[in-house]
Amino acid sequence: MNREFLELYNRELGILKEEAKQFAAEFPGVAERLGGLLENNTDPMIAGLLEGTAYLASRVQLKLKHEYAEFTDNLLDQLLPDYLAPVPSAALLRVEPPYGDPNLKDGVKIAAGSYADARFVERERRIACKYRLASEITLWPFELGQAEFLSGPATLQALGIEAGPAGQAGLRLSLLRRSAADRLTEPADKQVAQRPDCWFANCRTDELTFHLVGQEGDAIRLYEQLFGATTGIYVRYLDEAGDPVIVPLPKTCLAQIGFAPDEPLFPSDRRVFRGFDLLREYFVLPAKFLGFRLTNLKPILSAIRTNRCDIVIAFRQGDSRLQSVVRADSFALYAASASNLFEMQLARVPVKDNEHEYHVVTDRSRHLDFEAHRLIRMHAHVTGSADKMEVYPLYAAPPLGVSVTETMFYTVRRLPRRRSQEERRNAQPTQYVGSDMFVALTNHRDRADGVHVAELSLRALCSNRHLTEHLPVGQGGADFILEDRTTLRVDCVTGPTLPRDSIATDPEARGQHGAGGTSAWRLISMLSLNHLGLSGYGTRDSAASLREILSLFATRGSAAIERRIQGVINVDSKPITRRIRQRTGAGVVRGLEVTVTLDEKHFEGSGIYLLGAILDRFLAEYVGLNNVVETVIRSTERGEIMRWPAQLGRRQQL
Repeated sequence: MNREFLELYNRELGILKEEAKQFAAEFPGVAERLGGLLENNTDPMIAGLLEGTAYLASRVQLKLKHEYAEFTDNLLDQLLPDYLAPVPSAALLRVEPPYGDPNLKDGVKIAAGSYADARFVERERRIACKYRLASEITLWPFELGQAEFLSGPATLQALGIEAGPAGQAGLRLSLLRRSAADRLTEPADKQVAQRPDCWFANCRTDELTFHLVGQEGDAIRLYEQLFGATTGIYVRYLDEAGDPVIVPLPKTCLAQIGFAPDEPLFPSDRRVFRGFDLLREYFVLPAKFLGFRLTNLKPILSAIRTNRCDIVIAFRQGDSRLQSVVRADSFALYAASASNLFEMQLARVPVKDNEHEYHVVTDRSRHLDFEAHRLIRMHAHVTGSADKMEVYPLYAAPPLGVSVTETMFYTVRRLPRRRSQEERRNAQPTQYVGSDMFVALTNHRDRADGVHVAELSLRALCSNRHLTEHLPVGQGGADFILEDRTTLRVDCVTGPTLPRDSIATDPEARGQHGAGGTSAWRLISMLSLNHLGLSGYGTRDSAASLREILSLFATRGSAAIERRIQGVINVDSKPITRRIRQRTGAGVVRGLEVTVTLDEKHFEGSGIYLLGAILDRFLAEYVGLNNVVETVIRSTERGEIMRWPAQLGRRQQL
C-alpha cells in the first residue's frame, strides 16, 4: 500500500473517531441508539461506516496533493531534465588490456558511451544488465606491478630522489611495459636492451589515468595526499649501465579526474546547472572522482629505453595509515565509471478515446526488467496512413514555422510501481521497486485537419530496474563484456550501487506536503542562485542553505550520508581581489573567498577532502559573471586543510 495514502487514511480515521467521541459526550442518548460511538464500544456497522468514510476522504486528499505535482513536474522536466527521474545503478569498470597485442603501443581507445553487458544472465528472464561508460579508456601495454607508500625522507633518498626538506613521504608506482600475453614469458632484463619493441620509448603515451579503489576512507586519505601535500613528481628508471636516472615533472602534470564536462556519469543537459550534476554524482558514485591523471608524459617516456620505470610522488607530510594499506590493487589503470542507462525503442502505446492517459510499457513480454528513465522522442501514428507526427513535451517550443495549435504535446506522470502478485506471494528480496510512467496527450482529439491518432511510438533512456541489485561481481572471471570488443576482460572494481527512487516518487523526499510538493519547491528554489543565499548572510546557521542543497541530491534514508551532511558546520564568504593569468594575459579580478568548515567526526569511514574538492568545482560554477572564487576547506579538528587556487567562474566572461 502507498505509505502516503496510509498516513492520510489513519489521519482521517482518527479525526472521525475524535468527532464521534465528542458527539457521544454531548449526546449520549443518540450515541447509545447508534450502537455506541466510542472507540472501545462501537457497533461493527458504525465502525465500518467510519472506516469507509475515512477511505474516501483520504483518496480525495491524495488526489488534491497530486494536482500540484502534475503542474510542476512537467515544467521542472524542461528546466531540470533528469532530476525527477529515478537514479540508476552505477559502477566503476576496469578493462584488462590484451597484453602482447602490437597495437597497444599506439593506444587502443574504448570510446565514451560504449556499452558493457554483465556476464551474469538472470536465469528465468535471460536478461543481461547493460552499463554505459562515462569516459574514454585508452589501453596501453603497461602494468602496475607494485605500489608502496614511502614513509620518511630516507626512503626517497634511497631511490636517489632529492626532494628537499619538504619531501617527508612519497608514493612509488612501479610500471612494467608488457610485450607478451603471459607475464612468465616476458624477456629477461638483459634481453630488453636489445629489443626496442619492449621499451617505453616504443609507445606514444602522453597521459595515464589512475583510479583509487578499495576502502573509501583510505582512498580519500591518499587523494588528500596527492592534491593537498604533493611537493614534487619524478620519473625514475635505470639506464643501459644500470644507473638510476631521475627526471622531475612539473606539478601541473598532476590533474584531477571526473570533473570534465565531457565525462558525465549520467546524460548531461546544458539547461542544467553543472554544479548540481557534480553533487549528484558525488553521492551516487564517489569513486568517479577518486583518482588522478598524469599528463605531458610523452617527452619523458620516449627517452626510456627499458621496460621498467617508477613514478614517484613526494609529499610534505606522511600518513602512517597509508603505509600499511597502499598496494598495487589500491589502484586501477584503464578504468571508467558507468551507469545502467541505455537507449531503447519502447512498445507501441495504443491511443483510446475513453482514456485520458496511457501507461508506458518498455517491453510487453518483460516489462518488469526495464524501467523508463526519460523519454527521448515520441511520434504519433495516424489511422489509415503511414505518416507520423512528432509529439513534444509540454512547455517545449515547437519548431519554427509550426503553429502551436497544430502541434501535439505530451505530459508525463510517474507513480510508484505496485508489486505484482507473484512478488508479494514469493516475498522477493528487492529493495528497489521502481516506478511506472504515464503519458497524456494534448490537441489530439477533434483536430481541424481530421487526423486521428491510433498509437504512439516512443524512444527512451531505460535502466534494468532492480536487476542490478543481484549482480554477482568479484567471484572469479570477467564481470562484464564490451559489446564492441567481446574479447576484452572487464571487471567491476567498485559497485554496482543500488538504484534509487526519483524525488517525485520517493516517499521520504515528499515531506509533509506529499506528492513531491516539498521536493518540487526545493528544486524550484535552486533555479535562482546567489552567494548570499548559499552563505546564509545575516542568519545564525550559515550552513543551512548548503546543507539543504546537499540533502536534495544525497542518498535518502542513509544514516551515514545524513551524518556527513550534518557535518557541514559553517559557510563564510568575503570579497577578495586576485591576480589571474590566462593565455591572453594577466589581470586583477574581484571575487569571493568562500570558507567551508566541516566536522571530521561526521565523516568517519570516509573523509572531508573529496567533498571539499567537489565544493571547489561547485562554487566555480556558482560564482557570478566575471568573478573569481577561492575555496577554503577548514576542519574543526585540524584547522585549514586546503586552500584551492583562485579560479574564474565557469560562466562565459565578458
